Amino acid sequence: MAKELDDILNPKPVPEGEEGAQPAPTKGKKKKPLDPQQLQAKIDELNKEIEKENEIPKNGWIMIDFPATYAQAKLLETALSGYVTPTEQEPIEREQYTKDAFLLVQPTEKEQPPKTLIKSGLDAVVWFDLSREQCMNRAIGRLFDPETGKVYHIDDVKPPTDQAPLCERLVPMDEEPNLEATLIDRWMSFD
Repeated sequence: MAKELDDILNPKPVPEGEEGAQPAPTKGKKKKPLDPQQLQAKIDELNKEIEKENEIPKNGWIMIDFPATYAQAKLLETALSGYVTPTEQEPIEREQYTKDAFLLVQPTEKEQPPKTLIKSGLDAVVWFDLSREQCMNRAIGRLFDPETGKVYHIDDVKPPTDQAPLCERLVPMDEEPNLEATLIDRWMSFD
């Protein structure tokens, strides 16, 4: 879409004899400005394309590295569904009166109503149970080939050693979230 807009704003000369041909610009002469009506029509067409893309329903999202703790998971659940654990709910005035009344009179046994589950705001939570050594090996041993965009790993997905230029252009992936010090800090905060 950006290329189309660039083609509109900066038209290329068409060889003579073809439909829509214009004489090739000569040095020193300015290009003929575009017709405002044609430009507006093309902009409207591109705006309609953008609106069509925005109409596609978004069906969810994936969060990486969040929630990382039980407290964060509780906050997320409260934000999505409004659920608050019974121990963290504010006491209702009626419950306080009931407690006071129980000090004076023993209540009769009542049949408990059936318990129903409250629908969670989360569809799934995936937990990878790995040792710290496995996490460290996976995070640290990665290599990136800038030419092809492929990611290799020293232990798991070894680069082919018979391709001399490939091995020379591999770059270690030293991303901030995967540095050894960052991983150790995360483990300490998680524990």
